[in-house]
Amino acid sequence: MNQFLADFRYLALLSLVPAFIAMAAVTALEYAFPDGTRTSIRSRICGAALRFCFIVTLVLCQTMAIEATKWYPIEPLVLAHVGQFTHADSMPLRVASWIVIYILAVTFTEFWMYWFHRLQHGNRLLWSYHRVHHSNRELNGINALDHFSDPFFALPAMFLPSIVLFSFDNGGPWPYVLTQLVWLHGIFDHAATRLNIGRYLRFLVADNRYHRVHHSRDPAHFDKNFSTRITLWDWLFGTAYFPKRGESLGAVGIDDAPTPRIGTYFALHPRPKFQNELAAP
Repeated sequence: MNQFLADFRYLALLSLVPAFIAMAAVTALEYAFPDGTRTSIRSRICGAALRFCFIVTLVLCQTMAIEATKWYPIEPLVLAHVGQFTHADSMPLRVASWIVIYILAVTFTEFWMYWFHRLQHGNRLLWSYHRVHHSNRELNGINALDHFSDPFFALPAMFLPSIVLFSFDNGGPWPYVLTQLVWLHGIFDHAATRLNIGRYLRFLVADNRYHRVHHSRDPAHFDKNFSTRITLWDWLFGTAYFPKRGESLGAVGIDDAPTPRIGTYFALHPRPKFQNELAAP
């Protein structure tokens, strides 16, 4: 139990600190370069409190997974021994190997999350929970929240393939760096700011303008841009939509569905109220 609590505290600190730094930075950008989305102070405060609860739930699931692997160790099908590069005497070689490992890790995990995300939109049970995330009409970097059950569904889809199929040994600091960048990216790609990474980099990396297409109520944007980190899998599977320069993305949310209340995020089964919601973005 002591080791469990120690692992939980470590992962909580590793997640909460960068998440709240990212929220503060993205909120500053939203106020400095607003995109016109209505975002009340109340929604930001509630979003911050709910995100804290969400992160604690996520960390609890991660800690349980770590403990499970201690009792039932799993050897991945392919284990890449990269210690000679990540701990090389040459600092440029170290940094280059960390970058390559980060790119490979994101690409690999994003593949599984892409298909899980598509399943969330196509399966009635999963959509009944995921719709909470899409119902928000005041979407911004802080309040872009999922139902509290999301980690229980998403973590197996993202981490189990990594544990069973392919993993790195002695990967250097990339797990820590990955955690920081994933939190920053996950908050920024929902940000209500006209500031973005630009039309050219967006062909490679999913930014806020790219991902907010996925939340748009415009039927032309439905079932587009499922990827949240890189655009590769949207490209390959025909779901990429790159907004043109000056194109308005319109309102976000679900038609006739109000912005969810705090209790909605914790409802045991937030059933769809509208017949056509399964086809929503």
